[in-house]
Amino acid sequence: MSISEQDLKAIALIKDVPVNIQTDGMTAFMLIAQLQLALRHPGNDGESAEKIRDLAIDLQNQLILRSSELKPILDKGWHPEFDLDIDERNKEIVEVHNVYTLYESEEGEADILSMYRSQDWGDPKWHYEFIKLEWKYKGILYIQNAHVWTTSSMTPPEILGRLGEYVGMIAQPGRAKELCDRSHLDEDDFWCEEWGEMPPYYQLPDSDIYYFDKEQK
Repeated sequence: MSISEQDLKAIALIKDVPVNIQTDGMTAFMLIAQLQLALRHPGNDGESAEKIRDLAIDLQNQLILRSSELKPILDKGWHPEFDLDIDERNKEIVEVHNVYTLYESEEGEADILSMYRSQDWGDPKWHYEFIKLEWKYKGILYIQNAHVWTTSSMTPPEILGRLGEYVGMIAQPGRAKELCDRSHLDEDDFWCEEWGEMPPYYQLPDSDIYYFDKEQK
């Protein structure tokens, strides 16, 4: 901040004016925390910084006289290694698994997108890719585990280009991971011997109920 000669004259008028501030302990605690943050800035030095540091320490000592347990807490404020990591502020996390099946159409026609895995996903004609996206919005960390099935091999950038905004769409509560990837069969899926070893059917969480077909029964 630049200060003109006129500004200096205005400041000189209050140089020796006593100022009394009365507040509660919690506000003083928050004031100390803000002062600690400002004073730790590497460019904040000089006479004014030293005077404010003395003020913050004086306030700190006044609070410690009332509650000695505050000393280790307030002392941490002078050391950046005790700062809260920004990612830790995201106390709410929304993580879901969603499945996308892209049926590619002929050139000039629109693709068809389904949010269900094909019942014949074990057929080698299907290509599977996993894409994980994370973003923060209004203090919430969103994690999208996108399981994408396509009728031709694509790289993740190509998939993102084809699906556009849909791959980032959070559908809640989402689906069980086991019913999105290659690990388990759903109750309506089917399997052919030529596709290799048949995966197990998905077991419902916290349940003794299994999905099975007549041959397994």
